[in-house]
This record gives sequence, structure tokens and C-alpha cells, in this order.
Amino acid sequence: YAKQMRVEKEYNGRRLILHRQPDGVVAFNPPQNAPLPSAALCVLALMAGNSVVVRAPRSIALSTMWLLRDIVAPLLEEMDAPAGVLNAVCSNPKQTMDRWIADPLINDIFYIGGSQEGLRFEQSCVAHGKKPILELAGNDGIVVWKDADVKWAAEAITEAFYGSGQICMVPNYVLVHPDVAERLIAEVKEQVKGIKPGLPEEEDVLLSPVRRSERFFRLLRQALDNGAELVTGGNRTEVDGTVSETGVFLQPTVVRVDGLDRARTYDVVREETFFPLIPIVVAERDSDDALLESFLQFVNSNDYGLRNSLWSRSDHVVETFVRRTVNGGLLKVNDSHIGFLPYLPSHGGTGRTGGAFGEANYPMLKTSHVQGV
Repeated sequence: YAKQMRVEKEYNGRRLILHRQPDGVVAFNPPQNAPLPSAALCVLALMAGNSVVVRAPRSIALSTMWLLRDIVAPLLEEMDAPAGVLNAVCSNPKQTMDRWIADPLINDIFYIGGSQEGLRFEQSCVAHGKKPILELAGNDGIVVWKDADVKWAAEAITEAFYGSGQICMVPNYVLVHPDVAERLIAEVKEQVKGIKPGLPEEEDVLLSPVRRSERFFRLLRQALDNGAELVTGGNRTEVDGTVSETGVFLQPTVVRVDGLDRARTYDVVREETFFPLIPIVVAERDSDDALLESFLQFVNSNDYGLRNSLWSRSDHVVETFVRRTVNGGLLKVNDSHIGFLPYLPSHGGTGRTGGAFGEANYPMLKTSHVQGV
């Protein structure tokens, strides 16, 4: 790793060095929905030579503290790292953020949270001379072309229901070629039957409880009132799957929206919902060239930019998407939408996902700066 961060060259008898220096002290604010893997990103800032301070969310502090105390700290001790390199605090989020922004010893702040709050926080950081590194909301799209493997594409779409959709990198909307739309919707509906709520210790449970679910029903009502069709779901349930007015689980819910031209008039398509709710947008019939252009324009004009994925067997379609998709920090082709792969980015994106300064991938680079000698 050290060799990757430092390049030396000889030029006309001079030794030229280009290397990355750590920024200093980096503060991390992991979210409540995935605190452990998000807090683990602090290790990459440590690898760049920084000291870090991590705020453990008060409502779910134990996993973050376990990671830092039982995994990271012993490794630092083995390396004889000085005291103060790794710090953790369980505290009020706003008070802590305000103190970090005001503290002259804090150089960078890695913020994970909602877009509206995160973009305001970015402005405050810049005003106080801090480097903001943002990992905010997503509104990921899956594009299914007419030659796609419908079964596998449908399985990727049902990843929208992992954790009841309360994960930023799950699919949020689907664009489908009209030639394959009916088959795809039928396959998704069939696969949804196997998705169930349950207790954490039970195997094959994907649905988790959903707090503040009133917005789920507002989004669903708006979509249906605007002409969307309910494919499946739409109710609260108990842990055994029984439909209930007081259940803390939500059924996996799929709606059909006809037409790309009106799709973004639906909040359920335009915004991250953070619920087990996904719209499948069926494109109007047109030539394949025109549809391909429309799909690319739709994906690239998304206000958010975390992940996108494509399902197609056509080399031409795949190459066109790879070459021309500029929105997002990751593009997956014929693969799991949420799955991680070695060497590929896991976080980060553009637009309302990453703020004005772009993606949060590879915190080693984001929490360091280039110095030439």
C-alpha cells in the first residue's frame, strides 16, 4: 500500500517524489441503519496515516464499539500506534457535529445520512474550512433490456426488500423494455412470495421492522392516485405474516408505472423511499435505438447517484451503458445490485448522494492530499 501512495522518478539528475500525505484528524459519523460496516471505513483513513474519532449512534452503539475495541484497537497495538490514533464516543449527533465543525483540530468529517441534512452539513463544513466527505441517500436504478435473463434480473430487483429497503444501496426503481415487461413483473411477483418477516435469529428472513411507516402509505397512495398499478403488497403485517393494521412490518410492495415521460412525476420513482417499495417503470414502445437513448437519459438525469445496474445479453447495449452512464459511483452489469466485489467501490456517488465534491469511495484517498517534492 505504501508503494501505491508514493511514486519516485529521476529526471535530469533530480529526484522527484509524488506522494499522499494524511489530512490529520478525521471524524466519522456512521448511520443507525448500518453502523458497523460504515464505522469500519475509518480503518481506511487510519491506513492513510490519519487519526480518527468515531461517533457511535446512541440507539445502536454496541456493534460500533465492539468493532473499534475488539478488532481495530488490538491491530493498532500490535503496530505500536501512538495513543490517540483511534477514538470513539457515544453521543448526541447534532451536538457532536457542531463541536467537530468548530474544533480547529478536526480536518475532515465523514458524514453518512440523509441528503437534505447532509448537503446543509457540507455547506457548514466548507464555511469552517473542513473537508466534507459525504455518503448520503441513493435512488438506484435497474435497467432490464429485452434480452435480459428475466429470472436473475427479478432476483436482483427483489434485493430492494433487504432490510425492508432501509439500506441506501438497494434498488429504488426499475426501467424495463416493453417486450419483456409482463414476464419480468410476473417473475418479480412470484419471487416476492418467498420474502417474509421474522425474528433476527431465523434463517432467510429479509424483512425488518419499519418505524414511521406513515410515509410509505402516503407514497403508495400518491402513486396509485396518479395511475400506477399495485402489483403486490401494500399492507402492514405481524411477524407471522398476518395482515394487520398495527403490524410493525410492511409487505414487499411493487407498483407498475407506465411510461418514462411521466415516471418522475411520482415521488416513489424520483426519491429514495427507504421502504420495501419499488416501482417498475414500463417504457413506451419505440425503436430499440430510441429506447436505449431514453433509458440512458433517464439514468443520467437522476438527482442522486449511488449505484445503477443493467441486465442485457447484447454487447452493444452493455458497451453503450458502460461508456455513457456517468451518473453514480458504481455500475453493475448482469450481477447482484447490492453485492460487493473485490477492488470495486462499495460506497460513494454523485449528485445528492455525494454532494458537490463527489463520491466517498476509497477513503484512503479522500482523507489524504497530494504533495510533490
